[in-house]
Amino acid sequence: MKTTFLSPTIAILAFSLSLMLISCGSDDNEASIEDNSNESSFQVANFTPNKGLEGTEITINGNDFGTNAQNVEITVNDIPATITEFSNTRIKVAAPKNDRGVAAQLKVKINSSTQTLSPTFLYPGPRIDDFYPKIGVLFRDITIKGSYFSDDPNEIKVSINNRDLPIISSSTDSIVFQTNNPGFLLEQFPISVEIDGQAATTVDNYTYGLQYQVNNDLVNNNLNNGVPICPGSAVNLNINDNRNTDSNISISSNVMPSFLFNDVEAPILFTWPANNKGRDFFLDVPTSLDIGTATIKSKLGDIDLFAAQSDQIEIGEGTFKLKSNSILSHQNIQIELSHIFRKPKEMIVEFKNIADNSVLMGTVTGDSFSDDLTKTTIGVSNFGIPGTYIVSVFTPDHVYELKPLGDPQLLLTN
Repeated sequence: MKTTFLSPTIAILAFSLSLMLISCGSDDNEASIEDNSNESSFQVANFTPNKGLEGTEITINGNDFGTNAQNVEITVNDIPATITEFSNTRIKVAAPKNDRGVAAQLKVKINSSTQTLSPTFLYPGPRIDDFYPKIGVLFRDITIKGSYFSDDPNEIKVSINNRDLPIISSSTDSIVFQTNNPGFLLEQFPISVEIDGQAATTVDNYTYGLQYQVNNDLVNNNLNNGVPICPGSAVNLNINDNRNTDSNISISSNVMPSFLFNDVEAPILFTWPANNKGRDFFLDVPTSLDIGTATIKSKLGDIDLFAAQSDQIEIGEGTFKLKSNSILSHQNIQIELSHIFRKPKEMIVEFKNIADNSVLMGTVTGDSFSDDLTKTTIGVSNFGIPGTYIVSVFTPDHVYELKPLGDPQLLLTN
């Protein structure tokens, strides 16, 4: 029989080709294995995921793991992991606790054979996706959304401007905390979350802001009793930061807040410290407003203030009523207005003579408010000319005309 010998060159080429075929048959996602024993009786193909926290389910895929989980030990960073599922081709374990930032080695030991898997299993630090609200007041909840947080609030530190803040609740993807430092009014800072020395910081800043609300001042009795305010009447709004400290909030007289009703500015008449440590602002409701719902906007400098309750307020018709439709020409004319007006003596009162359509202007000489501060009564001097007149009442700027409640006709007699 004739024997054929391969030349050395052909033999080398054949060997190289066989190595290429083996290499091309491998999976890029397969785990790299370091066999720590002389003889390996099992094969590991891969494991997933490659990062997570305590309790994360890690799945190890392979072959020849056997049928008895008692012969198997899985460690993560040399810490034993609890096996939750076992078969000849798959092992599932719960990741044990490790510090954040640890890149842990996974080891699989079956009987006397041990394999170290690669890549490592990472215990990541916290990751922040977003938070809300972006502006708020003291002792109100702020929610941070993200991942790799902790179910245990005691493991988490949340801080703003290096001040640690109380955590209300936490999970692996959410943290709820509160701000409690009144010293940062209208300042802006990022929020930091730290766990096991691993920190994450928000991209956006949080603003220590102010809120406004309709307060319980008597001037607001109509509004608080469900009666809409009317153009030209008064309203009292409170600005506060929800503090419960002994000191009042400080608002510079150089930068006063602005209030807009449907984008029309409401003049601030005066302001004073309030019982809730905020400040009250007495406003004129713009006379040019349409009847209906008005949206309030407020700013202090470049900072938008937000509504503690509702940012909407109802605007209704203002009315007037003659106390008497027939008086002597030397008596004062008494007119009751439906709301509280800041300068009732500046209200415009017109008397149109039905005989010749001539108009006389009345002079308001006195005013008073009802005990519950829901109505204003004005006294108008009598001009002493007998006749029958139709009475009209306007706001001081003559923009808004109050509607008559009842008969607006006035008879003056000798």
